[in-house]
Amino acid sequence: MTSLRAKVYLRKRKSGYTAIFYDPDRSPQQKYVTLRTKDKDIARRKMTDLEHRYTLSTFDPWKDAAPQEGVLFTEAIERYLKARSDRRPKTLRADASTLNLFASSLRAGFLVQHVEQRHVDAAWRLIQDTARAMDA
Repeated sequence: MTSLRAKVYLRKRKSGYTAIFYDPDRSPQQKYVTLRTKDKDIARRKMTDLEHRYTLSTFDPWKDAAPQEGVLFTEAIERYLKARSDRRPKTLRADASTLNLFASSLRAGFLVQHVEQRHVDAAWRLIQDTARAMDA
């Protein structure tokens, strides 16, 4: 059950906004949850949603990981390979190699929903360059 003395604050940082949950009855008393946005209005909406979920006891920032919308590209690779586990090992290694090379062309924490044609083109060039280097 949530404490009646708990409060939630919004803080702007260089990387974006953070919700700070404060509860004097918990340890540590403050818990930071990144909101993954630089827009103040979106941050307020996300913070209000988290605060509402906290009061309903469906989200506890001291126990639960920060909710994240979407799927990380690296997580999607893992899911894909797991779903194809019935394939031959050589096929899985080839798929993993290609997808991990593509993932290495993206910044860490990249979501699948943000992949655009330009990312695929850049990765394709990287794959071709790598193949040429291996042949030489």
